[in-house]
Amino acid sequence: MWNFSLIKPADFRVPARKVTRVFLHCTDSDNADLVGVGLAAEVNRWHLANGWAGIGYNFIVDKIGQISTARPLEIQPAAQLGPDGLGNVATIAISTHLSKEWTAAELEATRELVRAIVEAYAAIGVEITIWGHTEIDPRPCPVYPWRQLMGLDASRRFGSAPFVDPGELANEPPIVATRAWPKLTIADPAQPPIGARPLFEGCHGDDVTKLQATLTGAGFDTQGIDGWFGRNTFNAVGAWQRAHSVTPANGIVAPGEI
Repeated sequence: MWNFSLIKPADFRVPARKVTRVFLHCTDSDNADLVGVGLAAEVNRWHLANGWAGIGYNFIVDKIGQISTARPLEIQPAAQLGPDGLGNVATIAISTHLSKEWTAAELEATRELVRAIVEAYAAIGVEITIWGHTEIDPRPCPVYPWRQLMGLDASRRFGSAPFVDPGELANEPPIVATRAWPKLTIADPAQPPIGARPLFEGCHGDDVTKLQATLTGAGFDTQGIDGWFGRNTFNAVGAWQRAHSVTPANGIVAPGEI
């Protein structure tokens, strides 16, 4: 599985895959005792327990402002695997949840990480826009005022509006579930036709849905048909490959294999 480590914003390096956006999240915990790589490891355990392919965020920021790596940057973030999220660089989650509090230190660290990402891409001529997860999902995430923190206007460019000091935002009331958020449409390339790409842990789409239905119908239960290639689908693929003497039985489905 993935290794986690503490980094500074200046440590950010551009990955090989396409990048156009940063998405901001919050975790499902407000535990101040979970810090650094321990926080990343704990969230990773939760996500694995849900049958997912491991922690869905690329970075996670704790209460004291430490930044830990999480899902490798070369792997698409889990919450943005669908057609609405293609092309983003990273999901960054801070340690807070719903009505719980967040600290000035974690807000400041998150902003400086985003600044480093934006500057790294500007140096190679790529413009990055900043989004809240709630803009493509109805859930109230992130719950902190990310637009004020990142200095965003309608263009979603970092610093396009005045920044608000993290110390002030730390005292703001949270964005709660009663607030209505519109689901925005993001124009991105369509998913490849079913059967046109290899499928592996972390993939999402109609082709995964069809794979799960086929496996389950053949007696290799994926524990749900939801279009997400998580650990349960990986196990079902491996079982199918072993039953059909496919080598290597590595859980990766070649186009047209199943």
